[in-house]
Amino acid sequence: MTQCDVTGGVGQRSAWRFAVVVLAAGLAVLAAGCTSKATRSALPTNAAVTATGEAAITAVSPPPDSETDTGVNTETRDSSTSTPPRTTPTTDPPTTTTTEPLVTAGATVMVANASNVDGAASRMTDKLRGAGFTCQDAVTADGIESDLATTKVYVKPGSEDVARSVSRFLGDVPVAYMPTPISIKGGPINLGSATVVVMLGADKADK
Repeated sequence: MTQCDVTGGVGQRSAWRFAVVVLAAGLAVLAAGCTSKATRSALPTNAAVTATGEAAITAVSPPPDSETDTGVNTETRDSSTSTPPRTTPTTDPPTTTTTEPLVTAGATVMVANASNVDGAASRMTDKLRGAGFTCQDAVTADGIESDLATTKVYVKPGSEDVARSVSRFLGDVPVAYMPTPISIKGGPINLGSATVVVMLGADKADK
C-alpha cells in the first residue's frame, strides 16, 4: 500500500467519525425538542410555561363554601334560641275606690214582708237598724204585692237620698215612688211615719 492510500484512508475514517458525531448531536437535539413539546402538551389548560420551558402551575381556588364564604354564621342563624331583650316590669299604681257614705238620717224606713218567709221582714229591719237607719216595726205585704220574687223600695218625695242608700245597702234594688194605696196589711194607717218602704221579696229574704 502506498502512502497516499494510507493518508486517504485515515482522512476518510475521520470524515465518517465526524458525520456520526454530527448525526448523533442532531438526534439528541431532535429528541430534546420532542420531549419539550410532549411536556407542554401534557400541562393543564390553566398552567403557564416560563421562558425556560418549565411549567409554572397556577393555583386554582376552591369554589366558595355556601356556609363559610357567604358571611353567614350558621351557629347564630336560629333566632328562636336567642335571648329576648330584658324588659323592666311596670307596676300600675293602686286604684282607690271611694264609697259614698250611706244617708241614714232624714227619713223613717219600714219593711213589709212579701217573701212568704216567716220573720224575714223583722230580721231585715234589724240589719237596717244596725247600718244606722231609723226603722219602724215590720209589717206584712198584702194584695197584689203579697208574694214578690224580687225586692223593691218605695219612697215618698223628699226622702229620695235615704231610699237610694237603702237600695245600695240591699244590693242596688230598684227604687220607685210610693203608690197610693200601698199594699200592706191594715192599709195606709199602718204606714205611720214611714216615708221609705222596703217590699221584701224572696230574693233578699234572710240574705
